[in-house]
Amino acid sequence: RKEARLSYQFGTFAFTTQDRVKFGQRPNFEGKMRLNPVTGMMEKYYPAYKRRIKVAVSAFVTIVLLAGASVIMVISLNVQGYISQEDQERWDPSGEDAHPLYFPWFASLADEGGIFDTNSYWKSMIPALLRAVAVATMNKQYSKIAEQLSEWENHETLVDHENSLILKRLLFETFDAYIILFYPAIYE
Repeated sequence: RKEARLSYQFGTFAFTTQDRVKFGQRPNFEGKMRLNPVTGMMEKYYPAYKRRIKVAVSAFVTIVLLAGASVIMVISLNVQGYISQEDQERWDPSGEDAHPLYFPWFASLADEGGIFDTNSYWKSMIPALLRAVAVATMNKQYSKIAEQLSEWENHETLVDHENSLILKRLLFETFDAYIILFYPAIYE
């Protein structure tokens, strides 16, 4: 048992060729050759602190892109009429404090007679369709960005690389798809 645990810990544990591919070094892994102090063999080495810096930069890029997705969501809520002049008046009847998500120009597009009139069945569907297209487009583009970020992070094993990619995509796509539900939960 101890031998199996140690071989797994040192990256030499593999039952099949598929396990060697999953747990061994990725072909794209870049590092400097050094003598492994445990096995005494030469190996590629990439310092963990450099990878952590790259992971932090990747997280920052993801947060910036999520902020962009949030802006698109707020615009969508205004254009669909979910945030309107009525919300502004309910937020602060005196008119001194503005509703933080109310943008009059976008909200006016959903007014009666506007291009996205909420009283018209067909016109009111256009913003929802545009939001669906925007979400799908952002997810597709972020998928490419996440792959590049995960590759740039230079993970040693295929499992670490895939886990990094899955985490980025899961967080972004979940946030992007469900952020719109936070408005009614928080502000309504």
